Amino acid sequence: MGISKAKRLYWFQLGGIASKKAYASLCKDCGKCVPKCPQNIDIPKELSTIATEMEGLTMKVAVALAKGFFSVQRRFVVRRKRQG
Repeated sequence: MGISKAKRLYWFQLGGIASKKAYASLCKDCGKCVPKCPQNIDIPKELSTIATEMEGLTMKVAVALAKGFFSVQRRFVVRRKRQG
């Protein structure tokens, strides 16, 4: 069974590979966002659901491997630019 495209995008965009970490489990469940939501969405509850479905050990391993790969790739590109 493969990893869904949605999970891969979530990990890449929000897991800290492409930008600052912003994934759902970072929510502190403080509730400050709930009264400010114009759609009356229970945001902490929804983020908890997303974290359960999209995150886990697989995400942590995948993000760590991807960061390592991109770090090595970036160093290789910089080195080639300096040489050529």
